[in-house]
Amino acid sequence: MKRIFLVYFILFWVGCNPAGLPTYPISGTVLYNNEFVPGGQIVFTPDSSKGNFGPQCIVSIVDGNYNSAPAGTIGGAMIVEISGVHDYKETDEGRLGKTFFSSHEERFEIPRKPFQKDFNVTGPPVKIVR
Repeated sequence: MKRIFLVYFILFWVGCNPAGLPTYPISGTVLYNNEFVPGGQIVFTPDSSKGNFGPQCIVSIVDGNYNSAPAGTIGGAMIVEISGVHDYKETDEGRLGKTFFSSHEERFEIPRKPFQKDFNVTGPPVKIVR
């Protein structure tokens, strides 16, 4: 029984970072038409079309800032998807907001070291409610 548990534990642990690759924290600001994005998320996905493979890194945007520390990305070529929300309400499920942009995508190279990257998403005018 202990061996079975150990096998499942190892498979689960390795599944979170299959290759055991080192990760590097990434942080920065997120703006929408030059205004801080109140909330949302950023998904960093290694760009397999450029030979970069590994786990995704999903980071929350809070008051226009994001910080993946202590986790991070594996670095290299990335596809980055950003979504923004505003007009938060406290609910039993947590803080929920209205999406005002989704699936903004950028591709770029992240160095394999701690890194800062700022984003300025542009789009139709939106009255951001904080």
